[in-house]
Amino acid sequence: MNRYIATFHTHFSALKTFRTFRDAGVAAELAPVPRALSADCGTCVRFDAETPCRSQLHCDFDRVVLVQADGSYQTVVSNDAP
Repeated sequence: MNRYIATFHTHFSALKTFRTFRDAGVAAELAPVPRALSADCGTCVRFDAETPCRSQLHCDFDRVVLVQADGSYQTVVSNDAP
């Protein structure tokens, strides 16, 4: 199981994604965005899954990072939509 952090452009997007994960049985929590990641709305969704769950993210997400064993972050999905 991997630990991911999804960042968003709006708090609404973060909340919608959190609820989608919760309803799908994905272990997730709303949290402040880590300072190293800095994002628009300041709220992220931390979740544990085998994959980044892109299909369950609200369309207004910013990016998803994989939390490495050493505490660093690796971007695994970026939302390049305008």
